[in-house]
Amino acid sequence: MKLKIVDVKSKGDYDNEYVVLRATADCNLKDYMVCDETYDAAGKSNLNRHSYWFPDHLVTKGDYVTVWTKTGKNIVGQMESGDPAHRFFWNLKEAVWNDSGDVAHLVEIADVASKTVPAVKPKP
Repeated sequence: MKLKIVDVKSKGDYDNEYVVLRATADCNLKDYMVCDETYDAAGKSNLNRHSYWFPDHLVTKGDYVTVWTKTGKNIVGQMESGDPAHRFFWNLKEAVWNDSGDVAHLVEIADVASKTVPAVKPKP
């Protein structure tokens, strides 16, 4: 995997919540997805309620990538350290990392097969 999760910042604070990733090698983000795993009263729920699949975007080894929960426009800028930072916005309406036990997953997508599902025809 050419990306790694560094941290989840300001969890539960919608306006400031984001996931920090770092490229360990040059790569295209379109091959990656971030999702959350949540818990229910019985324990691990195996429910990934929120998924963010990155757009086609190249990053260089050492670059930071942040995924903000809130609404915004994707931009390329810099971290306070001066390191390149690629900022993406999930455009959700509430915090994702807001419960004890939430887990952030980074998934590398090796291949995708898609099928458009036709609209359901109304019954006569």
